[in-house]
Amino acid sequence: WLRERLPERRWLAAGAAAGLLGTVVVVRWLTSRPRVAVLSVRLEAPRAMDLGEYASPNPIRLHFGGSAARLSDVGKPVARGAGLSPSVPGQWRWESDSILAFEPKRDWGVGQEYRVRLESELFPDHLRPDKDVLRFTAAAFEMNLVSSEFYQDPKDSKLKKAVWTLAFSHPVDPGELEKRIRLDMAGEVPGWFFKAASFPFTVTYDKGKGRAFVHSGPIAIPDRDGSIRLSVEDGVRSSRPGAPSKSPLASAVPIPGMFNFFKLADFAIALPRNQRFEPEQALVLTFTAGVREKVAREHL
Repeated sequence: WLRERLPERRWLAAGAAAGLLGTVVVVRWLTSRPRVAVLSVRLEAPRAMDLGEYASPNPIRLHFGGSAARLSDVGKPVARGAGLSPSVPGQWRWESDSILAFEPKRDWGVGQEYRVRLESELFPDHLRPDKDVLRFTAAAFEMNLVSSEFYQDPKDSKLKKAVWTLAFSHPVDPGELEKRIRLDMAGEVPGWFFKAASFPFTVTYDKGKGRAFVHSGPIAIPDRDGSIRLSVEDGVRSSRPGAPSKSPLASAVPIPGMFNFFKLADFAIALPRNQRFEPEQALVLTFTAGVREKVAREHL
């Protein structure tokens, strides 16, 4: 019986030895391969482009958690290994060994969603990013109120008006803006027997259409203090393709009544020097509107 089992045991021993040898070979092969390091990657989305005459589109930047570029590639354009969808004309470039940037030749779409894809050939063999697809949304169209004021022309005291300054993240479409503007008396609500008083207005723009200046028509001083309200509906669009604004805008400018329009706003004592450079006391009066010198002297 032992003689019959001996060949079988020899085959089993040979198989075990071969298996052990194969395991050793595989382990040595795996340990001899370079270890792959995984780097974190963070995408910095672009800001809206400045609207100055010489402004250029802002890039996107990928920030890696360590050195990710081959030293020979730093500072040079990247021809392969990084892609952008939807496609935008421009150039990928390693700004440093850990920052990859894409510089577009034209501005990003207003509120447009984009996808960045990274290929393995972009990195050395021993490195890979923790994610190869990243997404971002370009800056949306926004409008904001910069200032509002009650204005009186210094040369024509009869010309009084309210003025608002609006700012936009992208060049505004004038037609889209102006059809959504309304000026009316604050506090008045249209009813069955009357309509809220509305005011005519004009709008001017800066060169880049990044700012709009809303001027009311001439305003007569009311008997009592009041205000004029500017309302801009949502849905204002940029002249560039993209989604419209989602937030309305409202602002009221106080209008002084007959008893508050003209008054002494402030006074102070000053020490100006005369022609002999001697200090003299002077009373400085500040009024809310222009006044004739003769009239002011008569009431001191």
